[in-house]
Formats: sequence, C-alpha cells, structure tokens
Amino acid sequence: MRRATTALVEEYWQAQEHIGVQIASQSLAQWSRVNPHSLEESGAAWLAWMLALVRRERRRSRDQAAAFYRLYRALETGHTVPPLSGEYVGETTTPGELREDWADQTDTIRTPEPDDGEEIRLEGFDWPEEPEESHDRAAVASLVSQGPAKVRQHLDQADADESPGKT
Repeated sequence: MRRATTALVEEYWQAQEHIGVQIASQSLAQWSRVNPHSLEESGAAWLAWMLALVRRERRRSRDQAAAFYRLYRALETGHTVPPLSGEYVGETTTPGELREDWADQTDTIRTPEPDDGEEIRLEGFDWPEEPEESHDRAAVASLVSQGPAKVRQHLDQADADESPGKT
C-alpha cells in the first residue's frame, strides 16, 4: 500500500468514527427525554427520532464509503467505478475529482496534488441497492429491545421487588 492510500485509509476510519461519535452523542441527548412515567409516548417519540438519525447517518456512512472506495481504487489500480448516485459522468474521471468528492463527503479541505488532472478510466459497475427496509427493521428491533423495552423490564422488576410480601 502506498503512503497516499495508507493515509486515506486512516482518514476513512476517522471519518467513520466521527459518525459513530455523533450518533452516540445525539442518541444520549435524546434518551434523556424518555420519561419512565410516560414510557409509551416518550419511548415512541425517541424511537421515531432515533430511526430518522440512524437512516440519515447510515446514508452518510455509505456515501463516505463509496467516495473512499472510488478514490482508493483509483490510486491503487489506475481505474475506478462510477459514483454511487448512478448518474452518468462520462467514461473517465480524475484523482482531483475523486479527492474533491472525498473532501465533500468528509467535510474536509482538499489540498491539490500533482496527479489531480490525470485521467482515470471508469469501469462498468452498478452499485447494489441498499436493503433499507431490512436495515430499518433491524434498527427498530435493536432500538426497542435496548431502549424502551429494557426500561419497561427494569421498571417491572423494580415493582416486583417492592411488592408486598417481599422481604
């Protein structure tokens, strides 16, 4: 692996880590709004908010991964694949265009490189469709089981522990 691609891999992991940290921070902030005394209502609101967050950040993560892959592949092999968007952009691209896309996806500043204008051939490739519905079902199951359902379980256990006849 060349030094440029080694650095790119590190940038990719940092960008993905940044997404994870943002999700954790936002979900903790929203979790504070869940009220055990109105668990059904506040839990449903939390779940809807969290699902929207998961969808948005999943899309952002996928966009970053595609931009990374396209640039990495171009730098390592001299050819790459079309954009994730599926829009026709011609038969070729340049490392500069790929670096610009990477910078856009990661909100970073791109510095010019000597090879920015070189031509990179695009191979025929169709990105697979993301199975959004199955991802959403998995996210909801996880969020419910680890969120409101777990709170309900702890509340029920606390009630059982405090019921008359227990010593």
